[in-house]
Amino acid sequence: MKYINMDFDGLLEIITRLISGESIEADVDTFENDFESFKSRDDVLTLLIHLGYLTFDETEKTVRIPNEEIRQEFQDSIHEASHEATFRRLE
Repeated sequence: MKYINMDFDGLLEIITRLISGESIEADVDTFENDFESFKSRDDVLTLLIHLGYLTFDETEKTVRIPNEEIRQEFQDSIHEASHEATFRRLE
Protein backbone atom coordinates (compact mmCIF):
# COMPACT_ATOMS: atom_id res chain seq x y z
CA MET A 1 0.00 0.00 0.00
CA LYS A 2 2.41 2.61 -1.23
CA TYR A 3 -0.37 5.21 -1.19
CA ILE A 4 -0.29 5.66 2.58
CA ASN A 5 3.43 6.47 2.42
CA MET A 6 2.52 9.73 0.68
CA ASP A 7 1.38 11.07 4.08
CA PHE A 8 -0.89 13.84 2.72
CA ASP A 9 -2.29 15.98 5.52
CA GLY A 10 -1.07 13.61 8.24
CA LEU A 11 -2.35 10.49 6.48
CA LEU A 12 -0.09 8.16 8.49
CA GLU A 13 -1.66 9.46 11.70
CA ILE A 14 -5.12 8.89 10.21
CA ILE A 15 -4.17 5.33 9.25
CA THR A 16 -2.94 4.76 12.82
CA ARG A 17 -6.32 5.92 14.13
CA LEU A 18 -8.09 3.62 11.68
CA ILE A 19 -5.96 0.69 12.85
CA SER A 20 -7.06 1.42 16.42
CA GLY A 21 -10.69 1.01 15.32
CA GLU A 22 -11.77 4.61 14.80
CA SER A 23 -14.01 5.76 11.98
CA ILE A 24 -12.62 8.83 10.21
CA GLU A 25 -14.49 11.51 8.26
CA ALA A 26 -13.64 11.55 4.56
CA ASP A 27 -14.72 13.69 1.61
CA VAL A 28 -15.08 11.22 -1.26
CA ASP A 29 -16.62 13.74 -3.67
CA THR A 30 -13.33 15.32 -4.80
CA PHE A 31 -11.70 12.08 -6.02
CA GLU A 32 -10.73 12.26 -9.72
CA ASN A 33 -10.99 8.48 -10.24
CA ASP A 34 -7.37 7.78 -11.14
CA PHE A 35 -4.33 6.29 -9.45
CA GLU A 36 -1.94 9.14 -10.24
CA SER A 37 -3.22 12.58 -9.23
CA PHE A 38 -3.64 12.81 -5.47
CA LYS A 39 -4.18 16.20 -3.91
CA SER A 40 -5.26 15.35 -0.38
CA ARG A 41 -5.61 12.61 2.20
CA ASP A 42 -9.25 12.27 1.15
CA ASP A 43 -8.13 11.30 -2.37
CA VAL A 44 -5.97 8.53 -0.93
CA LEU A 45 -8.71 7.36 1.45
CA THR A 46 -11.20 7.28 -1.43
CA LEU A 47 -8.81 5.22 -3.54
CA LEU A 48 -8.42 2.79 -0.63
CA ILE A 49 -12.22 2.49 -0.54
CA HIS A 50 -12.24 1.65 -4.26
CA LEU A 51 -9.51 -0.94 -3.73
CA GLY A 52 -11.45 -2.57 -0.90
CA TYR A 53 -9.08 -1.67 1.94
CA LEU A 54 -11.61 0.66 3.60
CA THR A 55 -15.38 0.77 3.87
CA PHE A 56 -17.43 3.97 3.60
CA ASP A 57 -20.49 4.83 5.67
CA GLU A 58 -22.59 7.08 3.43
CA THR A 59 -24.78 8.34 6.25
CA GLU A 60 -21.91 9.36 8.53
CA LYS A 61 -19.44 10.15 5.68
CA THR A 62 -16.75 8.12 7.46
CA VAL A 63 -14.28 5.39 6.53
CA ARG A 64 -13.08 2.43 8.58
CA ILE A 65 -11.03 -0.73 8.20
CA PRO A 66 -13.52 -3.55 7.54
CA ASN A 67 -11.79 -6.55 9.13
CA GLU A 68 -8.79 -7.89 11.03
CA GLU A 69 -6.99 -9.20 7.94
CA ILE A 70 -6.90 -5.75 6.36
CA ARG A 71 -6.07 -4.15 9.73
CA GLN A 72 -2.94 -6.35 9.78
CA GLU A 73 -2.03 -5.20 6.24
CA PHE A 74 -2.23 -1.60 7.39
CA GLN A 75 -0.10 -2.34 10.46
CA ASP A 76 2.55 -3.95 8.25
CA SER A 77 2.48 -0.98 5.88
CA ILE A 78 2.89 1.53 8.72
CA HIS A 79 5.84 -0.46 10.02
CA GLU A 80 7.47 -0.44 6.56
CA ALA A 81 6.74 3.27 6.09
CA SER A 82 8.44 4.20 9.35
CA HIS A 83 11.53 2.22 8.34
CA GLU A 84 11.65 3.93 4.94
CA ALA A 85 11.49 7.35 6.59
CA THR A 86 14.31 6.37 8.92
CA PHE A 87 16.44 5.21 5.99
CA ARG A 88 15.82 8.49 4.14
CA ARG A 89 16.90 10.50 7.19
CA LEU A 90 20.07 8.44 7.51
CA GLU A 91 20.98 9.02 3.85
